[in-house]
Amino acid sequence: MQALRIYAGPQARRHLEQHGLAPAHVGTVPGAAGGPKGLVLGPLDRFLFGQWLPGSVQPVDLVGASIGAWRMATACLQAPDDALAALEREYIHQHIALPPGQRRLSADQISAGFADNLRRFYGGRTAEVLAHPRYRLHVVASRGRRLLARDGRW
Repeated sequence: MQALRIYAGPQARRHLEQHGLAPAHVGTVPGAAGGPKGLVLGPLDRFLFGQWLPGSVQPVDLVGASIGAWRMATACLQAPDDALAALEREYIHQHIALPPGQRRLSADQISAGFADNLRRFYGGRTAEVLAHPRYRLHVVASRGRRLLARDGRW
Protein backbone atom coordinates (compact mmCIF):
# COMPACT_ATOMS: atom_id res chain seq x y z
CA MET A 1 0.00 0.00 0.00
CA GLN A 2 1.31 3.46 -0.91
CA ALA A 3 0.49 6.42 1.30
CA LEU A 4 1.02 8.93 -1.48
CA ARG A 5 0.22 8.79 -5.16
CA ILE A 6 1.97 11.28 -7.45
CA TYR A 7 0.41 12.37 -10.72
CA ALA A 8 2.84 14.19 -13.00
CA GLY A 9 3.35 14.87 -16.67
CA PRO A 10 6.42 13.45 -18.42
CA GLN A 11 8.68 16.46 -17.80
CA ALA A 12 7.69 16.77 -14.15
CA ARG A 13 8.08 13.02 -13.62
CA ARG A 14 11.62 13.11 -15.08
CA HIS A 15 12.47 16.01 -12.80
CA LEU A 16 11.18 14.13 -9.75
CA GLU A 17 13.08 10.97 -10.72
CA GLN A 18 16.34 12.89 -11.26
CA HIS A 19 16.16 15.48 -8.47
CA GLY A 20 13.45 14.44 -6.04
CA LEU A 21 11.21 17.15 -4.63
CA ALA A 22 12.78 20.02 -2.71
CA PRO A 23 11.21 23.24 -1.42
CA ALA A 24 13.20 25.21 -4.01
CA HIS A 25 11.34 23.36 -6.79
CA VAL A 26 7.95 24.77 -5.75
CA GLY A 27 6.70 27.85 -7.58
CA THR A 28 2.95 27.53 -6.99
CA VAL A 29 0.76 26.02 -4.29
CA PRO A 30 -2.93 25.60 -5.23
CA GLY A 31 -5.64 25.64 -2.57
CA ALA A 32 -8.84 23.93 -3.66
CA ALA A 33 -12.32 25.04 -2.66
CA GLY A 34 -14.50 22.76 -0.55
CA GLY A 35 -14.57 23.04 3.26
CA PRO A 36 -14.02 19.38 4.22
CA LYS A 37 -11.16 19.06 1.74
CA GLY A 38 -9.51 22.14 3.20
CA LEU A 39 -9.80 20.79 6.71
CA VAL A 40 -8.34 17.40 5.79
CA LEU A 41 -5.31 19.18 4.31
CA GLY A 42 -4.63 21.13 7.52
CA PRO A 43 -1.76 18.95 8.77
CA LEU A 44 -0.14 19.02 5.32
CA ASP A 45 -0.52 22.82 5.18
CA ARG A 46 1.11 23.19 8.59
CA PHE A 47 4.04 21.02 7.48
CA LEU A 48 4.44 22.76 4.09
CA PHE A 49 4.27 26.32 5.36
CA GLY A 50 5.64 25.83 8.85
CA GLN A 51 8.61 23.55 8.17
CA TRP A 52 9.22 22.63 4.54
CA LEU A 53 8.82 25.74 2.34
CA PRO A 54 10.77 28.01 4.73
CA GLY A 55 13.80 25.97 3.62
CA SER A 56 13.81 27.82 0.27
CA VAL A 57 14.10 31.43 -0.87
CA GLN A 58 12.18 31.72 -4.19
CA PRO A 59 8.85 33.53 -4.54
CA VAL A 60 5.85 31.18 -4.38
CA ASP A 61 2.42 31.92 -5.84
CA LEU A 62 -0.40 30.78 -3.55
CA VAL A 63 -3.65 30.35 -5.48
CA GLY A 64 -6.93 29.51 -3.81
CA ALA A 65 -10.70 29.64 -3.95
CA SER A 66 -13.07 29.57 -0.99
CA ILE A 67 -11.48 27.70 1.94
CA GLY A 68 -8.38 27.24 -0.24
CA ALA A 69 -8.00 31.03 -0.46
CA TRP A 70 -8.31 31.39 3.32
CA ARG A 71 -5.77 28.60 3.86
CA MET A 72 -3.33 30.29 1.49
CA ALA A 73 -3.93 33.72 3.07
CA THR A 74 -3.33 32.24 6.51
CA ALA A 75 -0.07 30.68 5.32
CA CYS A 76 1.13 34.25 4.70
CA LEU A 77 0.76 35.15 8.38
CA GLN A 78 3.63 35.02 10.86
CA ALA A 79 3.85 31.64 12.65
CA PRO A 80 1.87 29.85 9.92
CA ASP A 81 1.61 26.53 11.84
CA ASP A 82 -0.24 28.23 14.69
CA ALA A 83 -2.29 30.44 12.36
CA LEU A 84 -3.37 27.47 10.21
CA ALA A 85 -4.36 25.44 13.29
CA ALA A 86 -6.39 28.43 14.52
CA LEU A 87 -8.09 28.75 11.11
CA GLU A 88 -9.15 25.09 11.28
CA ARG A 89 -10.59 25.55 14.77
CA GLU A 90 -12.43 28.75 13.81
CA TYR A 91 -13.78 27.23 10.59
CA ILE A 92 -15.10 24.13 12.38
CA HIS A 93 -16.67 26.05 15.26
CA GLN A 94 -18.16 28.96 13.33
CA HIS A 95 -21.82 29.57 14.04
CA ILE A 96 -24.25 32.03 12.51
CA ALA A 97 -27.32 32.46 14.69
CA LEU A 98 -30.74 32.09 13.12
CA PRO A 99 -32.82 35.23 13.79
CA PRO A 100 -36.04 34.62 15.77
CA GLY A 101 -38.97 33.60 13.59
CA GLN A 102 -36.80 32.69 10.64
CA ARG A 103 -36.67 29.07 9.42
CA ARG A 104 -33.33 29.24 7.61
CA LEU A 105 -30.57 31.68 6.85
CA SER A 106 -30.54 33.46 3.51
CA ALA A 107 -27.46 33.43 1.30
CA ASP A 108 -26.88 37.10 2.20
CA GLN A 109 -27.03 36.32 5.93
CA ILE A 110 -24.56 33.45 5.52
CA SER A 111 -22.22 35.65 3.48
CA ALA A 112 -22.43 38.46 6.04
CA GLY A 113 -21.85 36.05 8.94
CA PHE A 114 -18.90 34.44 7.23
CA ALA A 115 -17.45 37.87 6.37
CA ASP A 116 -17.75 38.84 10.07
CA ASN A 117 -15.94 35.64 11.06
CA LEU A 118 -13.13 36.40 8.58
CA ARG A 119 -12.80 39.98 9.88
CA ARG A 120 -12.50 38.65 13.42
CA PHE A 121 -9.98 35.98 12.42
CA TYR A 122 -7.68 38.23 10.40
CA GLY A 123 -8.20 41.11 12.86
CA GLY A 124 -6.57 43.82 10.77
CA ARG A 125 -3.74 41.59 9.52
CA THR A 126 -4.54 42.09 5.83
CA ALA A 127 -1.32 44.07 5.32
CA GLU A 128 0.64 41.20 6.90
CA VAL A 129 -0.89 38.75 4.41
CA LEU A 130 -0.17 40.96 1.42
CA ALA A 131 3.34 41.96 2.51
CA HIS A 132 4.76 38.45 2.85
CA PRO A 133 8.33 38.58 1.51
CA ARG A 134 7.97 35.40 -0.59
CA TYR A 135 4.35 34.34 -0.90
CA ARG A 136 2.10 36.07 -3.46
CA LEU A 137 -1.56 35.43 -2.77
CA HIS A 138 -4.03 35.00 -5.66
CA VAL A 139 -7.70 34.63 -4.70
CA VAL A 140 -10.08 33.04 -7.23
CA ALA A 141 -13.69 34.18 -6.91
CA SER A 142 -16.85 33.89 -8.95
CA ARG A 143 -20.22 35.55 -8.82
CA GLY A 144 -23.34 33.49 -9.24
CA ARG A 145 -25.71 34.89 -11.83
CA ARG A 146 -29.10 33.86 -13.13
CA LEU A 147 -29.89 30.40 -11.77
CA LEU A 148 -26.87 30.42 -9.43
CA ALA A 149 -27.95 33.74 -7.91
CA ARG A 150 -31.21 32.28 -6.60
CA ASP A 151 -31.72 32.20 -2.86
CA GLY A 152 -33.78 29.07 -2.60
CA ARG A 153 -34.01 25.44 -3.50
CA TRP A 154 -33.36 24.31 -7.04
